[in-house]
Amino acid sequence: DAQASTTYVNPKLAELLGYSVEQMIGRAVWAFMDEADKPLAAANLERRRQGIAEQHDFKFLHENGKAVWVILNATPLFDPGGKYEGVLATVTDISERKRTEEATLRRNAELAALNQLAQALSKLAEPAALLELIYQVISPVLDNRNLYIALYDAAKQTVSFPVYSMEGRRIPWPGRRLSNGLTEHIIRTRAPLLLTRNLMASARALGITPGRELRSYLGVPMLAGDRVVGVIAMRDHEREDAFDPGHQEMLSTIASQSAIALENARLFAETERLARTDALTGIANRRTLFEAGARELSRARRFGHPLSALMLDIDQFKQVNDTYGHARGDEVLHVLAQRCQQHIRESDLVARYGGEEFVILLVETELRGARSLAERLRDLLAQTVSDTGEGPLQVTVSIGVAATNGETVDFAALLQRADEALYAAKQAGGNRVEVQQS
Repeated sequence: DAQASTTYVNPKLAELLGYSVEQMIGRAVWAFMDEADKPLAAANLERRRQGIAEQHDFKFLHENGKAVWVILNATPLFDPGGKYEGVLATVTDISERKRTEEATLRRNAELAALNQLAQALSKLAEPAALLELIYQVISPVLDNRNLYIALYDAAKQTVSFPVYSMEGRRIPWPGRRLSNGLTEHIIRTRAPLLLTRNLMASARALGITPGRELRSYLGVPMLAGDRVVGVIAMRDHEREDAFDPGHQEMLSTIASQSAIALENARLFAETERLARTDALTGIANRRTLFEAGARELSRARRFGHPLSALMLDIDQFKQVNDTYGHARGDEVLHVLAQRCQQHIRESDLVARYGGEEFVILLVETELRGARSLAERLRDLLAQTVSDTGEGPLQVTVSIGVAATNGETVDFAALLQRADEALYAAKQAGGNRVEVQQS
């Protein structure tokens, strides 16, 4: 009528929206619409008063809350005297068409996101950057604010959670040893897990203990060949039907791309580590030493900080190899390197220089402090005993100490001075520390 109250509703429309005719009579038509469409429907009322007939797509809400899309044709009604009496509206259900359109739009968005992800993943080598990119792609495309990415460490039998989002907020989440949770089930079965209705009961039937109450869960493994890299999962605490096979297909595609990228990043990092590490002792190699030395010398000059170097050599090492064999000699090198590594600061560096010679780079350390550390290391290493199978083996070391001064032109010059001090220590009988004063 003229006041926008419904005076007639046919049974078909009432059935379409899940109401009785009596429930709809006397209420404005926009009372049954989605909130977003109500302003447009109310605004169009004035155009009806002006005699304008129109049709629009509107989103109504079924009594159960589900969307019902319709085309609403509105024709204004006037009495013989031209007075506005109301509107005659006919409604056509287009819900199926809208669902198809929305599915097409969603699929196009997913394909665009997958293409974007594939291109970006191929350019990144840092795992942290890869994980952040994956999170940024998944959240909007799959419209989920509760997701996590878990990484699996097979050697340690642990899972970590570098990405964990709850209601759109990134929060730190502790790692753990493998248990019988949802994540671990996916790792063990190497298969996706989609749980919707009766989630908790379904999980328990699989021998899974969810960490907290959930209504829907979707998790897929990240597989690189035969290796499980980790798990990508989404959760919903309110809706039982939050995820479907379409979500699973999309998430599985993302997981597949992500696993390959993360595995490539791991292999790249491992290759870089091997290129910078001495294979025998597990400490930094000569290349890493000179790169770090040049960098720290530049930093020391810029900020006026001291920089010191210790050059260390095992006394009479040839006799160790000749007496006990090269395998025992290698063991001595490894033990010595690890002892040195354990007794320096995180900011310092111990590296194998070559043969039985090692260099320890001490940042922001003056000559006195460097000599003090050298004496402690000499004493410590002299007390280190290796079991040869033929009795205990003890070795001693000689150490040369040098620090930067106004004449230190480059890192090689600093090492040369430490080497000269080492030579003096060896000439004096070994098992001693000598300092290159200038």
